[in-house]
Amino acid sequence: MAKENIKEYERDYRLDHRLACIDRFGFINVTNRAFLDYFGKNALRLIDVVVDADSENLMSFIESFDGNKKSELFRFYNSAHEERQNVVILQSYADGNKKMAINIEMIDIESVLQVNAYLGNDVEKFRALLGITDEYTFLYNRLDNRISIYRYNEGSREALYKLDIDEWHNDMINNGYVLKKDEAMFNSLINEIKSYPHKLSLKINASFRTRKEVTETLRVSGILVKDENGDRVLVGRIMSEATAKQHSQMTAMLDEMTNDPLTGVYNKKTIQEYTERLITENNDNVITLVIMDVDHFKNVNDTYGHIFGDKVLTRVGRKLKEIVGEDGVVGRIGGDEFMIVFHNIDDEQLLRGMLRAIRTQIKWEFAGDFDDFMVTASLGAAVYPSNGKSYDELFKKADFCLYVAKEKGRDRYVFYRSDIHEDAYQASLKKASSKNNGSNSREMKELHFIANAMSGFSKDKKKTVKNMLKHMYESFNLDNLSVYYGDDMAKSYNLGLELPESAHALYVSSSDFKDNLNDNNILIMDRTDLMLGSGEFLASMKKQGVSSTLQCLIGSENSIEGLLTLSKIGTTGGKWAEYEIESAAVVASLLTFMEEYNMTI
Repeated sequence: MAKENIKEYERDYRLDHRLACIDRFGFINVTNRAFLDYFGKNALRLIDVVVDADSENLMSFIESFDGNKKSELFRFYNSAHEERQNVVILQSYADGNKKMAINIEMIDIESVLQVNAYLGNDVEKFRALLGITDEYTFLYNRLDNRISIYRYNEGSREALYKLDIDEWHNDMINNGYVLKKDEAMFNSLINEIKSYPHKLSLKINASFRTRKEVTETLRVSGILVKDENGDRVLVGRIMSEATAKQHSQMTAMLDEMTNDPLTGVYNKKTIQEYTERLITENNDNVITLVIMDVDHFKNVNDTYGHIFGDKVLTRVGRKLKEIVGEDGVVGRIGGDEFMIVFHNIDDEQLLRGMLRAIRTQIKWEFAGDFDDFMVTASLGAAVYPSNGKSYDELFKKADFCLYVAKEKGRDRYVFYRSDIHEDAYQASLKKASSKNNGSNSREMKELHFIANAMSGFSKDKKKTVKNMLKHMYESFNLDNLSVYYGDDMAKSYNLGLELPESAHALYVSSSDFKDNLNDNNILIMDRTDLMLGSGEFLASMKKQGVSSTLQCLIGSENSIEGLLTLSKIGTTGGKWAEYEIESAAVVASLLTFMEEYNMTI
């Protein structure tokens, strides 16, 4: 293989990326793109692509799988009909207790040497890079208790220490590389390294890098990995604390700017800008925009709470990145909605295979986790340039197809097809426009009211806030609106019904209250009767007869000064509108401002 092609080969057939799901008869149900590229689109069964002499042994190998990971070497024909040796690894059952579907991984053994030769050049480049930084590396093996510390110079590696870690400890102390006052800190590092943590990050003060000329504050960080023998070793790096902080700050800034903090995928702004740029710069190459909704996610939140719901979203994000790999990008665009963008996959069968893999593997990911419902995925897709040539058009058509998928019963994917969907799509646009005009009218009225009220805040703060509270109580059809203040969270203001046992809101410090706060310190609960648990907050809502509540902290979660509560009781509960939530947040901000100046209403 030519050297310039090895990087591309490694990208397409990287060892951890050729995955599939098969049944007991070897039929291939779900694959990723690398698997399809390797064997071609017509491979329906493993038996179709294995060398005849190995076919019987392959089927016996599959039939004997008992759920425990196992591997064996077989010969297969790739898409170019070249005979290649592959390790087949049977990983686990994909369908839980049914034991009919098996997750497999395949590794082309003959490609390993070719890829390793190319990667050898990358290692040399990495060593050269370390040579122009102030980073040192280390390796500790608990089997022989030895630590090795290296520095790099012009591409070569120099071993500073290679000895028993206890000897290194004594050498550092005896040679004065660690001052007396810093010995306790250094001893903690030695003990932490010897404990073999999964991750390590500690500071020490030492002068071994400068041979006692300057005592540096160093950051020692590491992670457990497996060496070539399969043994676990602790590897890491040693750098100045100043350099470590710069790296950490830069990484945190980049992550905050581009990534969704909960799921680790791109945030809405990043994936939208990426897609818009891709369309603008594209020369009629195929781009597929997919919108995915997590089915029954509201049931997860309502039944198990937002913390459990967040864990579900995290698992979905991780699974999507695993499936999509290098064939596209993944972003979270809101609540339980994700966007996937595939670039340069112009084969419809391959695209359908990718969406089928997403749908199936999301379903398997949560199989058996819930008794009364199943977490699955519905997907809608639109393709550039055949379905549209702008981001907005593609997004709207993909969103329409998502709606169709959910209307058909969820747990499916739908591609936009003009001959089938165009009339219904255009009708939905007209309906949405008419509906938005009505809802926008109400929202605009609320915005106008807030704007007018805010203009009077500087003149008479108390009067302005009271007017806004009264307006919310009347226009939002509330049964009760209350404001609480002080260490004992005593009620200082009330509109509407006097709810039983509502004189204090001490539940603000309870875990079940804090767990349900969003990032803006607002608790939104459309149906309290659907929430499970016996925490202090839920118990208080039940005693008061509250069926739906919207509550905003006055102050912050770490410094709670008070609480604004909007409540509905009996059968009047329902979903809180965006403008209601935004109005309450504005009033809570004004109350926070007043509290800072010891002003109450």
